[in-house]
Amino acid sequence: MKKNKFIIGLLIAAQTVGFSSCSDWLELSPENTIPLSEYWKSKEDVQSALTGCYMSLRSNSNYMLLWGEIRADMLIPNKLDNDWNLIRRGEVNSSNKFCNWDAFYTCINNCNLLLDNSVKAHENDESFTEALLHEYQAQAIAIRSLCYFNLVRTFGDVPFPRTGYINNAQDLSMAKTSGTEILTQVAADLQQVVDDFWI
Repeated sequence: MKKNKFIIGLLIAAQTVGFSSCSDWLELSPENTIPLSEYWKSKEDVQSALTGCYMSLRSNSNYMLLWGEIRADMLIPNKLDNDWNLIRRGEVNSSNKFCNWDAFYTCINNCNLLLDNSVKAHENDESFTEALLHEYQAQAIAIRSLCYFNLVRTFGDVPFPRTGYINNAQDLSMAKTSGTEILTQVAADLQQVVDDFWI
């Protein structure tokens, strides 16, 4: 009888401990991502985000080359690639893989997120100097400006987001902006930060 009471008591204690830790188990963060509430806390977070901007710009380098040179007949055509041949004939549509803007707008969004949130890191991290903050922001503006320059140079009027998208709850649809207006704003942005590129 004593043994049964001991076992029942032990089971009740184990169950109580198990249920009390259940809430902690349900609040685990994903292992492969950093929650937004834990990011933008230090200069290292901003530096990491800036590295992400450069990496996303690098993924666009092929498009930047192709968009400029394909129209100038500076590249040897790939006769087996139908999308390539359509562009050379001036037939451009959204289904053509060479007309995909996704990578450019991913890069632009990365830059916008850095520009929107880097001040938070500056406020949280005493070692994050204002001069370094301005340098990182200037680099993000330069990367974003290069993306817009290539989009406008190739397609004319394009969407012109100036703030970052964080989640799907935000409206992603945006009308096109005049290419002239975009380039005017891009030139003004660069002029404003030209002195901040190097500290």
